[in-house]
Amino acid sequence: MWSPAALHFLFNTLTAIQAYVRSRPGLAEEMIGALAQLVRATLSRGEGPVLVAEELALVQMYLGLERARLGHRLRTVLDVDPGTLGVRIPALVMQPLVENAVVHAAACRVDGATLRLAVRYRHERKQLLIMVADDGPGVPRPQVATGGAGLHLGLSTLRRRLAALYGRNARLRLLRRPGGGTIAAVALPTGAAPRQMYVVPQDAARADRRR
Repeated sequence: MWSPAALHFLFNTLTAIQAYVRSRPGLAEEMIGALAQLVRATLSRGEGPVLVAEELALVQMYLGLERARLGHRLRTVLDVDPGTLGVRIPALVMQPLVENAVVHAAACRVDGATLRLAVRYRHERKQLLIMVADDGPGVPRPQVATGGAGLHLGLSTLRRRLAALYGRNARLRLLRRPGGGTIAAVALPTGAAPRQMYVVPQDAARADRRR
């Protein structure tokens, strides 16, 4: 069963493809092929934590899909500490951060934006830090105060997931980047396993409500 975060991403991607079916059929076909590859990779991973390397590969597939749509307007830099590639994290943690930057920095401007994805290990705090910085228009100050609530559904969903998995031991922050742009950062504890999350099947939920 797909998580809400994965379904949100799938819906957004299909909507983007639909917009090009008639006006740019060649691009729509290219995006459908990239999406099929991305869905296949997502389903093959199953549930539970994934390696940073696996999550990074998924993000690169997603960026390839968006580059087909945005072209030179989307520029990316990967700055990942090789020592973090074997660390396990919840699935679909990086992708909402990247998607937020694509939507609110690159796609909304004629000249696009540069996105920088960085992954670091904080030895002193035993934390994994995942950051996506962009040089776009910048997040409004009210959104900074709420950590992204109301700005992008993916970030709000991610914050709830992290709270359910780690309680107060994980944190999602949204910051204004010095010089312009936005930084979205997630800090994950590496010393404790996340809690298990269970999804109640719809049939079981309906039966429970009838009791």
